[in-house]
Amino acid sequence: MRLFTLLISLITLASVVDANVEKVIFLAPDRVDKAHSVLDTLHLDRISPSTPSIRRHLSAIFPSLDNGMKGSESWYLLTGLEAQRRYEVRICWSATQPTDFSLKTYLPEELLNTPDLNKSIESFTEKRTREEVHLREAEAALHSSLDPDQSSSRITVLLLQVSASASYYSADQELMRNVPPVKVDIILDPYLLNVLPKSLLPTSVYIIFLAVLSWYLVNFIWSWLKVVTPQITEASASEKAGGKTD
Repeated sequence: MRLFTLLISLITLASVVDANVEKVIFLAPDRVDKAHSVLDTLHLDRISPSTPSIRRHLSAIFPSLDNGMKGSESWYLLTGLEAQRRYEVRICWSATQPTDFSLKTYLPEELLNTPDLNKSIESFTEKRTREEVHLREAEAALHSSLDPDQSSSRITVLLLQVSASASYYSADQELMRNVPPVKVDIILDPYLLNVLPKSLLPTSVYIIFLAVLSWYLVNFIWSWLKVVTPQITEASASEKAGGKTD
């Protein structure tokens, strides 16, 4: 009975998540130095294994022919990545803000070789206010000091592009003209042995614990039934025999 109560308690402790998630999975490339000097001038938000999560309010737009059916684009720098290690980047946002997100990663050298990417990232940096840039520069300096040794041949960087498209319809014309910013969490999650996301390790342990607990519980119930069933059968046979004697 205690085991059953414990199992029910563990299940009821599981939290309910009312959010949407979009992600991209990638393998960190070998170190690329060609565009590092260019990246430093962009003052992009940095996400790294030492600072794996940031919260931002992203602008979103309705896709149209005028904007090439694209969403509002924002850019981030993924730093401190271990070469040839698998990672995933997740973006999480409230289900009460219907938005379609698209995530893509690019090598730094692709920024130099692709005019469209250059235009997109320049447009993004121009949108931010001077105060935002100063704040991001301070954060970037802090993150850089916390990142692993960037001179290591095993450490590399990538660019992350996030596209946000509004996906709702409202009778409120103001909401249709001006899409409110979407509060998001952007999370970098390394894979363990390139197989399992690190964030899923507690969940995996929890599932294994429940499986082991269930196995012992089933064996206990089976052993108990093997003992009780013959006794019940014998008692039933005795009652029938006593009835016939009477």
